[in-house]
Amino acid sequence: GEIDAPTPTVNAGLQRVKGVEFDVTAAVTERLTLSLAGALLDGEMVDFQGAGCTPSEFLNADVGPCISESESAEITGIDPDVDEDAAFALAGFIDRSGSDAPRTPDWKFILMADYSWPVGNEYKATFNSKLAISDGYIDNVEEFDRIVDWGQHENLNLSIGFGAADDTWQISVWGRNLTESQPQYNPEFDVEPTGIIVKSLGLNDFRTYGVQFRYNYN
Repeated sequence: GEIDAPTPTVNAGLQRVKGVEFDVTAAVTERLTLSLAGALLDGEMVDFQGAGCTPSEFLNADVGPCISESESAEITGIDPDVDEDAAFALAGFIDRSGSDAPRTPDWKFILMADYSWPVGNEYKATFNSKLAISDGYIDNVEEFDRIVDWGQHENLNLSIGFGAADDTWQISVWGRNLTESQPQYNPEFDVEPTGIIVKSLGLNDFRTYGVQFRYNYN
């Protein structure tokens, strides 16, 4: 049957994120500009003793750190036959102090390149690229569930344009998320018998293409 972990409402605890960020831009030539940005982070839940267990943690509560129903009754000292709700009040809780903070990759780097060249005296062509590389991280900020999370992934955007040399107008063709990076499904953490998980994805989670026309009015 299905395993449903209790879903207690608790404070988020104390989270700490420390690290370094940098951003460097260099005009390599008159036509080429390169940019490199990045971050090295250490995100940690410093104190989060009353966190809720994930379904997989609750399934293994008897052998893991998640408080089981029997452990809750033992800790509270209340006989379940006398007051079942009070006896099992601590069931489904876990101490996440020291665990990784959600949505905080250990590292992330972004490399951008912008190149332009003249086409005759009145026009110019442009090329733009942006490559982002990120370490994996937990996506679920409420339950710390790893059924769906982000592994190490890359995201590439490209754009090629043609327009007036004075930037009056430009038409460009672009592609975003060409590597189609998406969160990944981890079946080892899914205790539902159906093997089906619902995850809402946005437009940015898929490979997209388009054409853009821009005109600047003086």
